[in-house]
Amino acid sequence: MTRLLAVDWDRREARCVLAATSGKAFKVLSVGSAPLVDVAEGGGSYSDIGGSLRAALDEQHAGRAVTLVAIDRASVDLMNFTLPPAKDSELPELVLNQAMRESQLAGDGALVDFTACSDDPTEPRPVIAAVLGPQQHQRVQEACAAASLRAQRIVLRPLAAASLFLQTTPNTEDVCLLVNVLAEEADLTVVGDGKTLFLRTVRFPGGLDEDAIAGRLSGEIHRTLLVAQQGVLGGRSIDRLVVYGGRNEHATLCSRLGEDLSLPVTVLDPFKAAGVPGGLAPEHPGRFASLLGMLLDESAGRRHAMDFLHPKRPPKPVDRRRPILAAAGLLAALLLGVGYQTWSEISELDDANEELAQQLRELDGLVKKSADQKQLVEAVRQWKAGEVNWLDEFRDLSMRLPSSRDVIISRITMTPARGGGGQLHLSGLVRDPLVVAEIERRLRDAQHRDVRSERILPRSGDAYTRTFEVSATVVPRSKDEYAALARAIAGPQESPP
Repeated sequence: MTRLLAVDWDRREARCVLAATSGKAFKVLSVGSAPLVDVAEGGGSYSDIGGSLRAALDEQHAGRAVTLVAIDRASVDLMNFTLPPAKDSELPELVLNQAMRESQLAGDGALVDFTACSDDPTEPRPVIAAVLGPQQHQRVQEACAAASLRAQRIVLRPLAAASLFLQTTPNTEDVCLLVNVLAEEADLTVVGDGKTLFLRTVRFPGGLDEDAIAGRLSGEIHRTLLVAQQGVLGGRSIDRLVVYGGRNEHATLCSRLGEDLSLPVTVLDPFKAAGVPGGLAPEHPGRFASLLGMLLDESAGRRHAMDFLHPKRPPKPVDRRRPILAAAGLLAALLLGVGYQTWSEISELDDANEELAQQLRELDGLVKKSADQKQLVEAVRQWKAGEVNWLDEFRDLSMRLPSSRDVIISRITMTPARGGGGQLHLSGLVRDPLVVAEIERRLRDAQHRDVRSERILPRSGDAYTRTFEVSATVVPRSKDEYAALARAIAGPQESPP
């Protein structure tokens, strides 16, 4: 089991999340935060980030955990530019050359990484590039060392938070603006087609109340939308706003944004999206979106959008010694061939033995093939015995669900399962959360097991106030059983006079 520790900080507090991963399993062990403390020294003062990290860790035993650090937008020199059509292997060198011309930090000791906003090598390649200067890199390492940590990943915070949304949101084809509000700043990130397209960070004075913050952010988000639509979006509009936070964390902000921008606004709880139990969620769950995004990327073995300690590099040059070694190998093979031919001409008895041995191997192969075919037939028979008749299942489902006045089904996913049976997944809209409970009750029987609601989220815009997702395990049945069940649900029919 591998332990992962994600940390970040802003001007007000330090945060950390400790998790463990084994294979595809991911589990959050603890969550902590602590305010930043200013230390006076030599007539000045500085923020004791290391001490705040130690306080955030408290009594958590990180041990030899892999440490992931998220840094804010102000720590890097961020650039957006468009490169000529190029393959992914050519982008690192092109980005480095462009960064050297545009950034004052891109010198000796600087760390440069980027993320591409499109995948088509035949079209111009827009990219987001960032330069981490040597002094800022040293500050990050010193802060970690003061907390007895060693940074093994340094990731840009807005990109890590965007990764959480892209990994956990089923429909990521919409163009969305992600709003991640922290103590005195907010990350505004535009995502679309599964990519991060644009990002910026806005700061606001400390001590503002929720109404004042909502007013400032509304104006900044409006400017961000205009810049993004005229730039990277090429005239495309933003489909919706997504605010990271708990259920009531940003109620005033969401209401204000919906009124000012006339866009649907949804709240995404990072801990619920990552499947973390509710008891571990802190007071401000939205501030931990980047930490959970990093942990999910690392636990799944995905490459981080930007990692300054492991930046994207051009491929290594081709080793020119390989053609010479290949020619030498070919010559050696020819010499061995001539020697074998000479030896075979004087070894007729060995040839005869080899021929008999070949016949024996062929017979063994036929026997093995017959056994494999028998095993395949048996496997197909077992699979058919456990197969679900999805057409009958769909008819059964349509008779069980409430009327369209209470529920609208937007997606039905039916997939076979190993060992027989299948998995059923429903998603759609309901008028009231009680309708979801009614759907579960109607589905739950001996042929539908493990019926559960996986996500119920509020929405606005019409009479259907919630989105929902329900899943169940389906047990295979015969056609006669489906017919009998259909008659039972439909009720007794009156006989004609």
